[in-house]
Amino acid sequence: MLLAVLDICLAGQSPAFFVTGQPADLMLSGYGFNRTGGALRFNHPGGIAVVSGQLVLADRNNNRVLIWSGLPSTGDEPPAIVLGQGSFDTNAPGTRLDELNWPTAVATDGARLYVADTYNDRILVWRSVPTFHKQPADFAITRASGVVWPWGIWTDGRRLMTSTTVGGRVLLWHRIPDDDRPPDVTMRAPAFGTPRTIESDGTRLLVSDHNARTTNGPGTFFWRTFPVGETQPHDFFMSTAPDGRAQPPGGSPSVGEHIHDAELLADGRLLALFNRTLCVWSRFPESTGDACAVTIGSSRPGETGIDIDAGDNSGLAVANGRLFVSVNNGNRVLVWNRVPTDASTPPAFAIGSPDVRTNTLVTDGIITNGIPQTDGERLYVSSDYDRTLHVWRSRPVADRQQADVVYQLPFGPWASTRVGAGLALAGQSTVMVWRSPPDGQPADLRYERAIGPVALDDLRGVAFDGTYFYLASQSRGRVWAWRGLPSADAAPAAELVVDLPGRMSSDGRYLAAVVGSPGGGVRMFDVARITSGDPAPVSVGQGLRMNLPQGVTLAGGGLFIPDTNGNRVLAWRDAFDAYHGRPPDAVLGAPDLNPQPPRIGQSTLFWPGTVAYDGQHLWVGEFKFSNRIVRFVRP
Repeated sequence: MLLAVLDICLAGQSPAFFVTGQPADLMLSGYGFNRTGGALRFNHPGGIAVVSGQLVLADRNNNRVLIWSGLPSTGDEPPAIVLGQGSFDTNAPGTRLDELNWPTAVATDGARLYVADTYNDRILVWRSVPTFHKQPADFAITRASGVVWPWGIWTDGRRLMTSTTVGGRVLLWHRIPDDDRPPDVTMRAPAFGTPRTIESDGTRLLVSDHNARTTNGPGTFFWRTFPVGETQPHDFFMSTAPDGRAQPPGGSPSVGEHIHDAELLADGRLLALFNRTLCVWSRFPESTGDACAVTIGSSRPGETGIDIDAGDNSGLAVANGRLFVSVNNGNRVLVWNRVPTDASTPPAFAIGSPDVRTNTLVTDGIITNGIPQTDGERLYVSSDYDRTLHVWRSRPVADRQQADVVYQLPFGPWASTRVGAGLALAGQSTVMVWRSPPDGQPADLRYERAIGPVALDDLRGVAFDGTYFYLASQSRGRVWAWRGLPSADAAPAAELVVDLPGRMSSDGRYLAAVVGSPGGGVRMFDVARITSGDPAPVSVGQGLRMNLPQGVTLAGGGLFIPDTNGNRVLAWRDAFDAYHGRPPDAVLGAPDLNPQPPRIGQSTLFWPGTVAYDGQHLWVGEFKFSNRIVRFVRP
């Protein structure tokens, strides 16, 4: 019924509004639609392995796997073969056996090649090393066999294991499968949350987990003997939990980490890659407290030492005595001519970067978790992860166009809003406000930790409509409204109790806020009722099956919701219609109203998190596992 109503709305609408399924026209924070920077311009490289003497790398966000003809001895030696693409210049995703969608991990038994094709929910298998571009896999192990969102693969040539993050399971085949068949054992450890990396020597086993239920956070499970059953308990769990009870190996990794990749060497040493450190144990750890023999890298940004900058899907490989470390967030592969035996040994060179320290994500203007904001002339993109604010003095006119000004911020801004001709950013316990357009000058106002009686913490939303200035604290479940920009000691005019509020927007008629109830959603408030004591919020989009939306924007009279895990943007021409339960007038990133799988494309979206609208141009910032800022223009 809802689709039928939507079709009627779309058929009768003026061509002046957006059209369902229309393509975007411009892309920032990347190289353009279906474009890479070439063979040696990675985009968040992931798993790495050596197959029959050839280096193999999963170039995750480029939807490709790169294969060198041997082991590179210099950083400028290009790969010989690309899988998933017909050339080194394209990165479009696909579902066929010769295509990929967000490959995260690679593994080998010395002959076969396995690739975790994560967003296609499958493990691709080549029975021998591929020899030409876009060579199709021989077969795939799929969702029908229990593979859902795989992140880690391990094999010793006799057995095969993979983690499936959805459902929190590890799948084990006692005999290497030669077709798509279910595993022999499905490990369902009660403490598994979203298991990721797997490493074993056939006797010992470790499985890392980004959301382990043991601590409700990252950590790694260790087994001293290889599990033989579905529920064999782990021997110990290693985590840098905030309570400090479990110490990091060697004391180096920062709070709340798990192992991104590991490698057991023939001499008994264990290499483990954390966020910013590479840990070398002289033997397989026997307990949580076993310290690393060698720790390479700095535990926090800004400290001295080698910048590892790893992150999700980073990888390790050792061959011919040389160590290859793929650092996902550092966007390069670091190469040591031998496994380091002390913390001072630098990498010999880097692949995918001009030197061992340059991060090409930074030099190429690629922004993580970009949050756009615009006044129709200028474009602002802030990032909580990068702690930056990028400023374009005039509206970008070409793909890849980089900002005119980049601020390095002292905090991670989670949300932004226009304030007259200026801008406000909010995140953590900080708010910064520019009364005029930011152009390199410092902020005019800065609120830190409190405004009057309101303690600022876990700030996830900020909005200004010319009358009220709003802030949201997710952990406290509160939205506060001040009349105008508050003085440091001003009490709010209103306080709303909201379920895990996130990003917000207000146009003076309505206040819209993302909420964190199961599945997430968006609530709208009539601004006139906010100070009356009876705000009477309305849930938007009943029946639309939104999946954890991250943002919302009221602008140009309309309402726009980026439905993050639905990979679509829901657009209402008039916010009044959304407030009164009517269906959206257009859907961007999808051919119809149905949720979509994530895909980078000109007409598709990958985890859209935030939007900004100036009445003509809609900017969409993709969240976490994609870096793009894409623009849609009203016809």
